[in-house]
Amino acid sequence: LVLKLSGVYFKKISEEDNGIFISALEEHEVKEVIWDCNGEVLLGPNGYNFKFINGIWKVLKEDILRTFTEFRENMVLPR
Repeated sequence: LVLKLSGVYFKKISEEDNGIFISALEEHEVKEVIWDCNGEVLLGPNGYNFKFINGIWKVLKEDILRTFTEFRENMVLPR
C-alpha cells in the first residue's frame, strides 16, 4: 500500500517497524542516548549540558523518562 498526499508518496511501514516506533522507551535506551551526547553541548540558555545531566542522572531520571513517555503518548512536550 502506498499513500499519496498532494503528489508526495509514502510507503507503508511494516507491522514490526510500527511496533518498534510505538513501543515505550526503556530507561537504558534513554540513558544511552544521553551518555552518547557530547557532554559539553549546552541544551539551552540555562547553561546545563549533558555532563551536568549525567552527573545528576539519579535525581533527573524519573522526570526525563516521564517527559519521553508523555511526548510518545500525546505528541506534545510537557511544560
